Amino acid sequence: MPNPSTKLLELIEIYKGRKTEFPNLKGVTLASWILESGWGGSELANKHNNFAGMKYRKAMEPFATKISYAAHDGVDDYCAFASPEKFIDGYWAFLERAPYKGWRSKAGDAEDFIEFVGPIWAQDGAYSEKVLNLLSQAEALLQSSSIPGAPDDVCGECGDDDAPGKPKVDRWEPTSHQSSRNGTDIDHIVVHYTTSRNIEGTISHFKHGTPRTSAHYIIGRDGALVQMVNDSDRAWHAGSSAMNARSIGIEHVAAPGDKITTAQGATSAALIAWLMHEYEVPRSQVIPHVCVKATSCCGDLFADFGGKAGGSCDVQTNGLRGWMASMGI
Repeated sequence: MPNPSTKLLELIEIYKGRKTEFPNLKGVTLASWILESGWGGSELANKHNNFAGMKYRKAMEPFATKISYAAHDGVDDYCAFASPEKFIDGYWAFLERAPYKGWRSKAGDAEDFIEFVGPIWAQDGAYSEKVLNLLSQAEALLQSSSIPGAPDDVCGECGDDDAPGKPKVDRWEPTSHQSSRNGTDIDHIVVHYTTSRNIEGTISHFKHGTPRTSAHYIIGRDGALVQMVNDSDRAWHAGSSAMNARSIGIEHVAAPGDKITTAQGATSAALIAWLMHEYEVPRSQVIPHVCVKATSCCGDLFADFGGKAGGSCDVQTNGLRGWMASMGI
């Protein structure tokens, strides 16, 4: 699970104790807010308590003020809420508007609710599915008395005891396709995709294939994490000896046209966050493979954020950065 932002944790604690007309919908609405705010990492959430990306409408006047904000689809008027409490009240009031007429008849079931509201809320045919993929995590956050990452784990002045932990490695598949870093410090993370959904084929290629290539980590479509080379050693992934010496390579199992999955993204975000902290890698030095070598990598993994196969270094970097921001890293 990605680390929720401090603002999101504050909202969750308030929402847990807040009386609502439909308490059975707390989980699915929180899942929607997590998706919209990138685990509370968005500027709208952090500066304006707007965790749902709500645009300003006259009906919001009792709850919010109007601000001009540049989102991914351009500049528009958005809601700024004075507090998380105002946001919660404003969200439910927002649903009472004409475009959502009929939502109450779907309020008895979380899935029915989001499948009705989702297509109106976002021009994304997969929106409801994305929210439902986050439902179990949202419900766990609401039910937990000790939220992962909550206050003690997000303290900005608490020291290394509060550092992100390395995500669990599900399989260790060592390969001889590696060499020494010769003392070079790790200061880059290079993001790849495999061009195939066959994770076993990728593992085999990194062990036995020609030309001899490898990566430190492979992340499956289901979020499984495979490690093949120790961080301290040089994997052969970037197509540049100098970059191999100074970087960690992360492969994402995906065929051409595949976007990163929810489970895959969660593991990847956790791994990248840990690596960034562990080796003091700045965000600017988490890069797509195309920035090192002429390649289509990392494909369409981040197409939802503007990246695309065949895109330039700048295009793919913007997609990667957008995804990272949505995951709170």
